[in-house]
Amino acid sequence: MSDLSKKSGVSWLRRLAEGWLPSGSPEVRLFLLLMAIGLTIRVMIMPFFGHIDFFSEHRRIHGLHEHGGWYPGSRFVTTTVERLNYAMVAPLLPEASSMFDVVDLKATTASHLEYFAFVRHRTVMRAVFLLKIPYLLFDLATALMIFRMFGGSRIGIRGAAMWLFNPVTLFAFYVFGRYEAIVIAFMVMAVWMLWDRKYIWSACGFGMALWSREIMMLLLPFFLIAYWRSPFMGWMKKAGVTLILAVFALFAANVLPRMLGMESILAGGDRSLAEFSQARQILGFQIVWYFPFVSVCLMLVYHLLMVRSSDIEGAFLKTLGMFFCLLFVFTIHSVHYVAWSMGVLIMLAAMHPEVAKAWGLFCLAWVAFWLVGTDLGVFTQWLAAPFSLWVVNLPTIPYVIERYVLKSLAFDWNMVIGAMRSVYAGALLICFWKVLRSDKAVDSSGMKGVQS
Repeated sequence: MSDLSKKSGVSWLRRLAEGWLPSGSPEVRLFLLLMAIGLTIRVMIMPFFGHIDFFSEHRRIHGLHEHGGWYPGSRFVTTTVERLNYAMVAPLLPEASSMFDVVDLKATTASHLEYFAFVRHRTVMRAVFLLKIPYLLFDLATALMIFRMFGGSRIGIRGAAMWLFNPVTLFAFYVFGRYEAIVIAFMVMAVWMLWDRKYIWSACGFGMALWSREIMMLLLPFFLIAYWRSPFMGWMKKAGVTLILAVFALFAANVLPRMLGMESILAGGDRSLAEFSQARQILGFQIVWYFPFVSVCLMLVYHLLMVRSSDIEGAFLKTLGMFFCLLFVFTIHSVHYVAWSMGVLIMLAAMHPEVAKAWGLFCLAWVAFWLVGTDLGVFTQWLAAPFSLWVVNLPTIPYVIERYVLKSLAFDWNMVIGAMRSVYAGALLICFWKVLRSDKAVDSSGMKGVQS
């Protein structure tokens, strides 16, 4: 390290990073620069935004902190992380009781009147910033894992940059304000460890993802097939990773807690996965085209079963990418759910330039669709209420379009939403096609430590 670097204010950060990251390379310096820029952007937007779901979630966390209670069932990991963070920042929120007036922990979502009272609280921005700290840490950890997965190479730089500056995760974590960053970090860890053939670590990572959000159950068959078809793992280890995932899944599905006679004090916290009322409703998704969706999922499973076992890691990554693309084509979903796909699609996009172009188109289509297809102005009013009420108080984009543009045209709002939904679905299908056509060869100029 140069004398100048030793004298600088960031030398401690450089020494810390170079203890684990590849030392002395320009890629490391560029990665640290990207992380610093990404951190700055996140810190700047963190205090201003929060959906009613953000308030509802942390009101329950406040209630747990005040009244106690412990239930190792669905979403236990995310709840535990948020509770630990709340315990640390609680001294900085002396007015939390007036901000989070918890009447019933079984209430899933707060009322709009309660939400507006939260938004208008004089310390709301401080609270929103502090309560998002876990999302920030897991978000940056995901960028680091993507960089490390590709050996600290230029491919890793590209992947980290896509992660740090894509609009989907920035919106999901810091505007909508949901704990998806925790779920995705564990899923990315699981994929990275499988890619590196560290199967026990991979199973533990995916198990933590399952225990963070039950929607990850949809990926369980793909992980199990990848583990069992790997030629680099003996039967004992295959049985071990299966057992690990089984235990995590039984906790995440609230089976083991129920068998132990435990009951959650949170809304829906002890709901069994078997209690969802209809087949077309899968863990909160409304499936629009049920039979085509199931048929394509079966084809993806068949593809993973038939591929050569020596190619299983690459085929597994492609299969996950294609599954996520089709999931959002065939379902009605909330705006922030798309963040679940970003880790896998960014890994593929970093390796394949054609996938990168399709991924960029998908991100643009996502922004365009949700600017017009949102409920009550997702981007500017309800999700940005602290910013809107305290800083600018601008009208919502859908309101402006409907009042000043559509009045002079022969279109109604539903036609605009339908058209943009078609564009969005088309972008997803293009992304699916590019992932399908990408072979296992990697765009590997200057890349170190990555499997072919």
